[in-house]
Amino acid sequence: MSFQATSITHVGNRKSVNEDNFLVDRDHGVFAVADGVSGRARGEVASQMVVDGLKQRAQGLFDTMTERDVVANRGQRRRVVNLLGQTVDDLNAEVFLQGRAADVQGAMATTLASLFLLEQAGFVVHVGDSRVYVMRQDKIFRITEDHTYAELLRKQGNVEASSKILERYEHVLSKSIGTQPHVEAEVVFFDHYPGDVFFLCTDGLTDYLSGLEIQAYLKAYDDHTEALEAMVQEALGRGGHDNITAMIVKGQGKGEPVKRPSLGTLKAVDFLADVALFEGLDAHERLRTLKVVHEQTYEPGDVLISAASPSDAVHVIVQGQVEVRRKGHVLAVLGRGEHVGEMGLFGQEDATADVVVTEPTLMLSIPHHYVRMSLNAGQSNTLLWNISMQLARRLSKMNQRADER
Repeated sequence: MSFQATSITHVGNRKSVNEDNFLVDRDHGVFAVADGVSGRARGEVASQMVVDGLKQRAQGLFDTMTERDVVANRGQRRRVVNLLGQTVDDLNAEVFLQGRAADVQGAMATTLASLFLLEQAGFVVHVGDSRVYVMRQDKIFRITEDHTYAELLRKQGNVEASSKILERYEHVLSKSIGTQPHVEAEVVFFDHYPGDVFFLCTDGLTDYLSGLEIQAYLKAYDDHTEALEAMVQEALGRGGHDNITAMIVKGQGKGEPVKRPSLGTLKAVDFLADVALFEGLDAHERLRTLKVVHEQTYEPGDVLISAASPSDAVHVIVQGQVEVRRKGHVLAVLGRGEHVGEMGLFGQEDATADVVVTEPTLMLSIPHHYVRMSLNAGQSNTLLWNISMQLARRLSKMNQRADER
């Protein structure tokens, strides 16, 4: 698959220097925007260093990413996620050291929103508040989450959305490239399909245009250059206080992707929104959870959990059906959106019942160790609370069924 990319950058209404930079590398499927942080020395140098660094590493990254199928091979997917995260950390170290050079007055910093596209999959790697969106089938989805203190306050839930505190911290970055010796980039894997349109931009645009407005422009203009110019002019008309950089990327392959028994990343995010287990997690938190979710298919008669093969994961049913059995009795019949395998989270190593698949079933499996350790405290607490509530409801139903016997 080849890729079409159209980009635009503008200094804005109030600044004399454009500290934004961008990268278009169609040959290796690498696209990026970087916003040098104002108020620090030579933000334009920091952003240029990052996009130049990605360009220099693009061939090596592409070679590693294409060694195996990242969609079918979970080990390869984890390897690429780690590689991309390490790459950004290495770039961060270069900017950090340069910012402490004798000829630089103060530290340098930049954001990064980057997109790595393969035949049927991609990775978004970002630090800061520049963004990546994808438009699929007339719906737009923001893949990135802003790394700002305002966003952290929103997650804590103890600050009103209209609070002036949020306004004060809306542009205060909680994470950027160059301010610390190390940085942990957000790396997100996703499937992509013919027709997907990706949109990358710095906050000089999204300060004035919402995701839905961006979608409206993408739908209104067949010519991507015209769409970008119209969006920039609108942002300038609404104030244009910052540099503005935006990019549209679209695959030029034809036909449908190879069929796999797969839900698809973005569909999985929507699916998890309707699962009680994930109640209270927003779209970005569900997308982050999907980094380690395994899709697995089962046939009737498969034993998912037993005393001989206890579960090391929570299994969420996407489609199909399983029965929970004990000593020949059916204790529960579980279908779409329900889950099994939670007891291992609470130190219950031996299965107290068998879980048997009764019709072709697709499941999302989340390893126990991820729920315990890898999620941030807020996400872990939410998942564990939801699991506890679901177990209590299921126990009540099982007791009722036992009484009826």
